[in-house]
Amino acid sequence: MKYIKTKKDILNFADFCNKKIGMGFHWDENFENYVYCKNNKKMFSKKQAEKLDQKLEECLNLNSDLFIDIIMNWTDRKNIELSINN
Repeated sequence: MKYIKTKKDILNFADFCNKKIGMGFHWDENFENYVYCKNNKKMFSKKQAEKLDQKLEECLNLNSDLFIDIIMNWTDRKNIELSINN
């Protein structure tokens, strides 16, 4: 099954990554490696991680530049917000 078919799908998946993982997200990392800071437990089950890895691969195959730009712009925006608030 293919999950990512349009630029809007890329945007929605990037938003999910930003909201669920935050600034620790990187497109070179497998989803099974993400853990919660508080208790070091995995954020995703093996099955969830496989599905998310597939979605990520589909994003990168469809338009890697767009996906990376969305993630990097979110990170830059967040860093600016953090520096303003400190």
